[in-house]
Amino acid sequence: MGDPVERLAALREHTARPLSDGDVDGLIARAQRRRRVRRAQRAAVAGVLCLVGAGAAVWRLRPADTALRFADGSTAQLVGDGSELSVTESSAARTVVAVRRGAGRFEVTRNPARLFRVVAGEVTVDVIGTRFVVERGDEVRVRVERGHVRVTSPRGTADLVEGDERTFLAISLDKNPAPTLDEKPVLEPEPVPVPDPKPAAPAPSPPQRATPPSRPSPPPKPARPAWRDSADRRDFPTAYDQLRKAGLDSVRDLPEELLEAADVARWSGHPAEAVPLLERVTRDHARDPRAQLAAFTLGRVLLEELKRPSDAASAFAKARALAPRGPLAEDALFREAQCWSRAGNGKAAAERARLYLATYPEGSHRRAIARLGGLEP
Repeated sequence: MGDPVERLAALREHTARPLSDGDVDGLIARAQRRRRVRRAQRAAVAGVLCLVGAGAAVWRLRPADTALRFADGSTAQLVGDGSELSVTESSAARTVVAVRRGAGRFEVTRNPARLFRVVAGEVTVDVIGTRFVVERGDEVRVRVERGHVRVTSPRGTADLVEGDERTFLAISLDKNPAPTLDEKPVLEPEPVPVPDPKPAAPAPSPPQRATPPSRPSPPPKPARPAWRDSADRRDFPTAYDQLRKAGLDSVRDLPEELLEAADVARWSGHPAEAVPLLERVTRDHARDPRAQLAAFTLGRVLLEELKRPSDAASAFAKARALAPRGPLAEDALFREAQCWSRAGNGKAAAERARLYLATYPEGSHRRAIARLGGLEP
C-alpha cells in the first residue's frame, strides 16, 4: 500500500488516537521514498506469482492488489477489467510477456544482462529497467512513467523516455507482405513484347509532384531537473536553491512532481512557496486521488506555518469536498472547526462541530471538537 492516502486510511482504521502532524508527514515522506525505490524490495502481496525458468502462463484479472512477480523482482499488473497477460518466456536471459487484451503496467528491475520484452500484436517494447503501461486495442498505446523504452512497430522504431506517450499500429498495413520462410513467391510469366509497325509517339512525361516538406523532429526531452535528484537524497536546502534558480514555473504539471516540489519548499523552510504548488494540484487535478492530500497539506501549511487560520479553513473544506468519503475527510472537518476557532469565529466553529458529531458520532475527535464548538454539557 504505497499510496499515502491509502496508508492514512489504514492508520485511521487501526488506531483510535487522532492523527498527529508527525503521522501525516511521516507517511507522506515514506510513500514518496517508496515511489522512488518502487516495489523491487516490497514483500510479495496476495496472489503474487514468481516465475522461474522457461515456460508460459496466462494471468487473468484478479483483485487490484495482485501482481505478477518475476524471479528478478520485476512485476506486471493488469489495468482495467477484461485485461489479460500471457507470459510466453521467462529465463535468466530473456523474459517475454504478451498483452492479449486490455492493458498492463510493467515495472522492470534494471538488468542489462536480461532482455525484458512486452509484445502487443506486431508492436514490441524492449526495456532494461523502467516503469511503463502498454494498452492494446485497435492501436497500441505506450506510456512511460519512468526510464526509457524502445518500441518497434510496423512503422519503425521509436525511443520513449519518462513522460512520453505514443500510439502505434498493432498490425501491418502492408498489402503485399514479403513471403515467410514457409511460403514460396508466385512467379508471373514475363510478357512477350510485340513489335509495333508504326513508331510510337513518345509518351508524355508524368507531372512532377512536389515533395512535401519533412516534418521537423520533436525537440529533445528535457533532462531530469537537478532539484529532484537532490530531493531524492533528502538534501532539501540544495534542492530548494536549484528549484528557485529554475523557477517554480519549471515544475511540470504532474501531481506527483508538484507535491514533491511543495515538500522541497516546506522542508527547506519556505512554506509560502509551497502554497501555489499545492493549489495547482487541487485546482488542475481535482479528480486525481492525491488532490485531497494536497488540499489537506495546504490547510496545514496555512494554519501552522503561515498563521492564516481563515484561509486554512477553506483549504480543509476543499479537502472534504474533493473526497467526502475519503480517508482524510474526518480529519479535515475537525481541522476546519479548529481553524475557525483560532480565527475567532465561534459560530462557524460550532457549526462544524455539530456537523462532525452528526457525521462521525464515534469519531476519534468527538471530545476535542465538542470543546472547540462549545458543545460540552
